[in-house]
Amino acid sequence: MKKHLIRIALTAIFALSSVILLQAQNIKIGFMFPLSGQAALHGDQAKRACQFAADELNAAGGINGKKVEFIFEDDTGTPKGGVSAVQKLIEIDKVSAIVGGLFSSIVLAVRPIVTEKKVVMFAPLASHSDIFGEHNWIFSLDASPDDSSYVICKYWAEVKKAKRLAMLYTMTDNQLASSKFIDKWWKKFGGTVVANESFTAGSNDYRLQLSKIKASRPDFVWFDTTYQDAILIVRQMAELNITTQLCISPQLEEPKFIEAVGKLLEGRLTSVGPAENLSETSKAAKQAFDKKWIELYSAEPEVVPRFTYDACQILFAAMKKGGTSGEGLRSAIVGMTREGITGTIKMADDGGSGRENGIRILQNGKFVTQEWTGARR
Repeated sequence: MKKHLIRIALTAIFALSSVILLQAQNIKIGFMFPLSGQAALHGDQAKRACQFAADELNAAGGINGKKVEFIFEDDTGTPKGGVSAVQKLIEIDKVSAIVGGLFSSIVLAVRPIVTEKKVVMFAPLASHSDIFGEHNWIFSLDASPDDSSYVICKYWAEVKKAKRLAMLYTMTDNQLASSKFIDKWWKKFGGTVVANESFTAGSNDYRLQLSKIKASRPDFVWFDTTYQDAILIVRQMAELNITTQLCISPQLEEPKFIEAVGKLLEGRLTSVGPAENLSETSKAAKQAFDKKWIELYSAEPEVVPRFTYDACQILFAAMKKGGTSGEGLRSAIVGMTREGITGTIKMADDGGSGRENGIRILQNGKFVTQEWTGARR
């Protein structure tokens, strides 16, 4: 009986050792998005996209025979939370690379850390101009706010013949930077900023700012915030009978936002963001991704999971080519061209993706890309 128990114990120890050994052989990639707070929905979608991409890769044999394992951390949507998450992922979990974060303010806070430690970080939708730079360790698939602002202002000035602009945005590093670029380009195109209003995220009451905007009689309003704030803003606009044309950032192309207030915005909501000039290869990949995503989650994928999935694909391809970490991985990303589900991607040394912008208008509950050749600067 005693020998039998010993054999069982030894078998259990051997099995546990095998699991530990197997986990040690996995390629660990960090994940850093808000999994709590106002932006938790986006973080959850990004988490699903990373797991989706990892499952797909592992089923196909992984990277040079090794499986990919994501280590998920909540950055709480704050720079402080981001720093804590990155330090844990690098120092304790020993990850090879990191996917995240969502907000540029967080990415800027952790940039010195990943640069010093030479850990590649892929922030799919980071767009603050200060993030990009020579020999960068942070990569993004989004267009810079300078480029996006140029496209917004050119479209509204030349196509819509607008003259008067009002701005409404959350007081964050990224939105503040974007508002300055909007102001710069709008004035260069001969327009006038008739109102410049900001607020703290989660304020709930925006009637004071909206009343000022209404009184300024703008031709259109540019606004940038979370989808939760945006829903309340649009409803309060309706209460105040503000029927002005609106322009938003692509992160607000959020099904929950459109479901909640889309009928109030039909035909007068414009979005600017990375153009979706998809090749046949990208179209096929996007259709396959969408189909499987809908089967898994009973809903169409949003902007954040699409860009996060493409970031994972570039990271995986670079790991196969240049190694799973350090300078080899960074160098393999630079110069990489890929037909992703979000379009053509051309990664540069400064961390940018060489992506063009496009204009989309809400029609019949969906954003429809406009045929316009003036987006290139």
